[in-house]
Amino acid sequence: MGLINRLKRITEQRIDAFLDGLEDPEAMYPLLLKELEDHAKKAGKAVVKAQGAVRNTQRNMDEAEGRRLRYHSGAKLALKMNDELTSRDALRAELLAEEDIEKAQVELSRAEDALHQSLSTAQQLNRQLNRLEEKKDEILNRAKLAEVQEEVNAAAKATGTQQNAVLDQVSKLAGKVKGFATRDEEFDDLEEGADLEARIRKLEREAEIERRLSAMRDQSGAS
Repeated sequence: MGLINRLKRITEQRIDAFLDGLEDPEAMYPLLLKELEDHAKKAGKAVVKAQGAVRNTQRNMDEAEGRRLRYHSGAKLALKMNDELTSRDALRAELLAEEDIEKAQVELSRAEDALHQSLSTAQQLNRQLNRLEEKKDEILNRAKLAEVQEEVNAAAKATGTQQNAVLDQVSKLAGKVKGFATRDEEFDDLEEGADLEARIRKLEREAEIERRLSAMRDQSGAS
């Protein structure tokens, strides 16, 4: 989401303030327009990627739910046929499927949030792009009142503004933003304690199997 967070900082107010502070908006306008177009395309690609993630995660969750239902039915059928071993194995598989469902639910929530953020940012950039195109005449007319081109070039070389990305300047204008910190998810490899955790989870599953098996026996006896 680093790209999306960065693009969300490019607001209409910052673009307006940036253009108002330029001595030669005529020269910078096409650069700003092109860079905004490029980022609007990137935001559009982010939307497509997020949509794919939502579909894939939803499919994974549906498949896990299908497995859970099948194993649950299989456990009941096996117990009815006095095949306790198969019933235990089916209940164990059902618990694993439930864990997959829980993981998929978390992933789906993240994917839907990413999709919402991507759509919002893409819409924001497209609105700003349309607005900037509509202001073209205003910007270019104002540029005619600027100082002569030689003075502008000298000032640009002195300050080194040509070396910086236009939208980076826009982003830094409000709040004196120093940079955009990208936030990547990092997963630490915690080897210590992993074996213990796995053993505890196995014991918890076995206890749950016994509980469900007992409940199924009671239900079968009652019927």
